[in-house]
Amino acid sequence: MTIAGFNKIGVIGAGQMGAGIAQICATVGLPVTVVDLAEQQLDKAHTTIGKSLSKLVSKERLTQADADNAMQQITFIT
Repeated sequence: MTIAGFNKIGVIGAGQMGAGIAQICATVGLPVTVVDLAEQQLDKAHTTIGKSLSKLVSKERLTQADADNAMQQITFIT
């Protein structure tokens, strides 16, 4: 999938904003790479995104398959 000509996204920084950007892009099907210097921050972003997607599934705004696919679209690296 491409959005505005992009076929993959890189996010520098796994803070609240970076995690949110990664989640939105992954939810629409774009592969996302999230880069941060701190492994702990990447772990926190992974957990935050997972919880957010689960909340969307529980509110029936997203299917479980779509949430799983979104998580698979995200790569976290230091």
